[in-house]
Amino acid sequence: MASADLKDELTCSICLNLYSDPVTLKCGHNFCRECIESVLDTQKGSEAYSCPECRAKFQERPVLQRNTTLCNIAEHFLSQEEHEDVFCTYCIHTPVVASKTCLMCEASLLVGKASFNKSTWCPLCFSPKQQETHKHSASSVQTLLVGLRHVLGTCCVRSGEDHTDRDDFANNMGVNDNLKEIKADDLVEDLIISTLNSGMVDIMSGLQKGYYVQEASGVLLDVNTASNNVHISDDLKTASSSNIKHDRPKTDPRRFEDSTVLAMKGFSTGRVFWDIEGSKEGAWRVGMAYPSISRNGKQACIGNNNKSWGLRSLNKQYSIRHGEKEIKLLFQPSCYKVRIYLDYAAGQLSFYELGNSMRHLYTYDATFTEALYPVIVVWDNGWVRVLN
Repeated sequence: MASADLKDELTCSICLNLYSDPVTLKCGHNFCRECIESVLDTQKGSEAYSCPECRAKFQERPVLQRNTTLCNIAEHFLSQEEHEDVFCTYCIHTPVVASKTCLMCEASLLVGKASFNKSTWCPLCFSPKQQETHKHSASSVQTLLVGLRHVLGTCCVRSGEDHTDRDDFANNMGVNDNLKEIKADDLVEDLIISTLNSGMVDIMSGLQKGYYVQEASGVLLDVNTASNNVHISDDLKTASSSNIKHDRPKTDPRRFEDSTVLAMKGFSTGRVFWDIEGSKEGAWRVGMAYPSISRNGKQACIGNNNKSWGLRSLNKQYSIRHGEKEIKLLFQPSCYKVRIYLDYAAGQLSFYELGNSMRHLYTYDATFTEALYPVIVVWDNGWVRVLN
C-alpha cells in the first residue's frame, strides 16, 4: 500500500507515468519537463499561461525549475519497480504492466485510470461482458479447488489407517467395493487428473468467450481506392507519399482524390487488431473508415467527418481526429509503431503505441453502423507499412 501511495506521488498528472526530468512551476506543482513544455506550447498566444493542475495563471511563460530531489526519488523508485513489474494476464501479444490484481481469481489486470476529463479503459481487459467472464472463471477456479481438495482426501487410502472413512468416501463418489483392490497411488492420480482436465476445460472455455481477440491477418491495401499520389508496394502492405503521379483511372468511384488508401477487407463483428509502422519523418494518419466515406473534397479527409477515425503523426507529435475535432496528445512518440484495436460490438476503437511496453493513446466510443475498413493517409514523404 505504501509503495502504491508513493507511486501516486511520483506520477505526472499529464502523462500518468512516473516523472521524467521533473520540473516545478511557481504554484508548486510538478510535471515531466517534456509534458509541461508541450502544454505551454499549446497555450502560446493565449491571454495567459496556466498550470494544468490548479489552473494558476502566469502572464509570461513560466521558467521551469528542475526538481532535483524529486528526480532522484523517481529514478530510485523506477529502478526498484523495474524488477517488480507484473504484466497483464490477458494482454498476451505485447507486455503491458498490470495496475491491479483481482482479489477473486488473482489475475493481473490493466484497469482504467482517470486521464484528463475522460476515463480510459483497456478494452482488452475491461468491459461488462469481460467482468461476467471473470466471475465465471473465478467460480470455475473455486469449484476446481474444492474438487481437488476433496480428491486429496483420498490420501488416507495410502496409509490404510481408516478403512471405514475410505469406504464411506468411495461410496459417496459412486465407486464400487472394488476400490479396495485398486492401488491407492493410481486412484489418487487418476482422480486428480480427471478433476483438473474437466475443471480447466471449463475455465479456458469461459476465458476464450470473454477475451478472445483476433489479429486481423491479411490486411492488404486496395489499389483501386488509392489516390494517384500514393505509391502501393507490390505486397500491398506499404503506402508511401509519391511525387510521381500514378496513372490510375480517376473515374473509378472507389478512388480517393488525395493521399489516401483503404484496405481490401472491412470488419463488422468481433474484436480485431492490426499493427503498423510509420515513418519518423514526413506525415501520416492511420485509422478506420466506413466504405461510404466521400472520396474527394474536405469530407474525404480522415477524421473530418463522422465516418472515419484517425491517429495522425506530424512533426513528432501524435493527435487524434474525428468529426472535424482534432485533439493533440500531450506526449511525444517513443516509437512509430501503432496498434489499432477494434471491438465492434462494444463500439470501441483504440490506438496503442508499441514501444518497449504497450502504451494506450486514445479510445473512441461510438455506435458503429457500417463495416470499418483500415485506412492510411500519407503526405510530405511519409510512409506507413502494415505489420500483420
